[in-house]
Amino acid sequence: MQGSILCGNLDTAADEFMITEVKHVPTESALSKQKVTSLYRRIEQQSGNEGMMVTINDGWPIFLTSEEVQLLKHDLHSILQQM
Repeated sequence: MQGSILCGNLDTAADEFMITEVKHVPTESALSKQKVTSLYRRIEQQSGNEGMMVTINDGWPIFLTSEEVQLLKHDLHSILQQM
C-alpha cells in the first residue's frame, strides 16, 4: 500500500500492517489491527488544527502538520478497510 504518509504491506494472515516508510523515511514496524484502530481513533479525537509528532526507528521524531495528520487518518482508514 502506497499512502500519502504511510507505505507498507498488509499481512492478512497475521492481521498486521507492516510499515516500510513514514513520510518517505524508511522504517520497519508492525501494527496490529488493534493498534491501527487505536491510532485512527486518537486522530479522530484531535481538534482539526493540530499537528502531531510521531516517532520511528526507536525514537526519531517526525512532525506531521495538521494537513498531514488528515492524510495519515485517510491512510489508516484505508488500511482498516483492507484488514
